[in-house]
Amino acid sequence: MIDKVGNVLIPCEYSSLMAINTNQLLARKNGKEGIINRQSQVVIPVI
Repeated sequence: MIDKVGNVLIPCEYSSLMAINTNQLLARKNGKEGIINRQSQVVIPVI
């Protein structure tokens, strides 16, 4: 995920990201899901 000026906010290691609230994202990787925050910290591991 990048911001409007091109700064990397979250590295491109996930196949998709979807906002679930103002600070957390559903992250998909290799067909599995987890939750990360907007600082790219894992809240619930991808399992």
